[in-house]
Amino acid sequence: MFPGENPEPGSALPTSADLAAEAGLSVNHHRVLFTKEYGFPPGQHLRQLRIVYARKLLKETQLPIKRIASTVGYKDVVSFHRGFKNVCGCTPGEFRKKNPAPFQGGLKNMIP
Repeated sequence: MFPGENPEPGSALPTSADLAAEAGLSVNHHRVLFTKEYGFPPGQHLRQLRIVYARKLLKETQLPIKRIASTVGYKDVVSFHRGFKNVCGCTPGEFRKKNPAPFQGGLKNMIP
């Protein structure tokens, strides 16, 4: 996955080591070449991808925020909140309130 690409729902996001292995390079050499080519290190790129993917899931699904955090590669929800707020300027919950997912319950859930 390269800068500007959007992850597909359900796809696992790679690690810096995964990217290096795919390129057949050591992690350090990959970091140097990646940074030279794109202007930022692969770790920063992966953090941005995680947030892009999280925003997509927050907008398009009703998954719990904890599940979204683990789906996009965060080990805990606190780190996810911190990373999301650093990039987006709001928490995942605030973002979801501004961008609610479409109703997914079907008509039978609307009838008492």
